[in-house]
Amino acid sequence: EAQICIDGADSLLGRIKKTMWDGVGVVRTPSGMAAALEDLIDMKGEANELYRLCPTYETAAVRDAAVAGEAVARAALRNRVSRGAHTIMLDEEDQYG
Repeated sequence: EAQICIDGADSLLGRIKKTMWDGVGVVRTPSGMAAALEDLIDMKGEANELYRLCPTYETAAVRDAAVAGEAVARAALRNRVSRGAHTIMLDEEDQYG
């Protein structure tokens, strides 16, 4: 059972990483960040349940990654100014009316 939990944590961590890269990465759009935030909230629930069922180092790590990802996505969505290496692109509908 522990291996199933570890495998689940590894899979979920991969999804969190992909969501962060795709939606909250270096180039981001408001709609992409909003979608990523929704997904991260769902994944945080999955991670919390996984940890509740099987409290291991791996499930704690993925739970913490989900919480951190959600916090970063929320902060990125509120930040409307590009600074440093990040670029906020307008959504297509915002660019062309």
